[in-house]
Amino acid sequence: MAETKAKKGKISPDEILVKLCEEIVYDKKGENILRLDLREYSALCDYFLLCTATSSPHVGALAERIRREVLEQLKIKPLHMDGTAESGWMIVDYGNVMVHIMTEEKRQEYQLETLWNDVPAVDAVKRIEAQLRKKTQARKKKAEEGVFPAEKPATKKAAAKKAPAKKPAAKKTAAKKTAAKKSAAKPASKKSPAKKSAK
Repeated sequence: MAETKAKKGKISPDEILVKLCEEIVYDKKGENILRLDLREYSALCDYFLLCTATSSPHVGALAERIRREVLEQLKIKPLHMDGTAESGWMIVDYGNVMVHIMTEEKRQEYQLETLWNDVPAVDAVKRIEAQLRKKTQARKKKAEEGVFPAEKPATKKAAAKKAPAKKPAAKKTAAKKTAAKKSAAKPASKKSPAKKSAK
């Protein structure tokens, strides 16, 4: 089943979810992020995501950040959140994806990855850092080819928007000058017909 999905190039919603969770944990300084692919091995769920938090408060912060950002980005609520930050182990359960956030002590004590040592595992840190390197190289290549990041054209557009505001002001002053010339010229033309009628 996993092979057919890979051949078609389609990513399942569960894989999108687990990758987003990995990126959130990585971004918020979680450590030793490991994804276990249980699709062929367990009816419990499709993916376990294991990660280490640096402290008990960090456990709670990671769990809350995952809950909030997954809801914002994918509109998915967890089915259940289990454990407490003080216990050093929290689980954010999305059904087919279970995120285990543990302190180093709890991770060493329970060693969940060794319970599933036959399961394919993905080191999420290596995957994310490889992805970031590819993006950086692509940006450098574009810069070398003369294609600049989207930020530079945005600043040019902002400058272009300001320029039209200055031009009408210049037209108004030119219009005022011509009006002043006309008004100065009109009294002179009125005097000359009066002189002619006097003669």
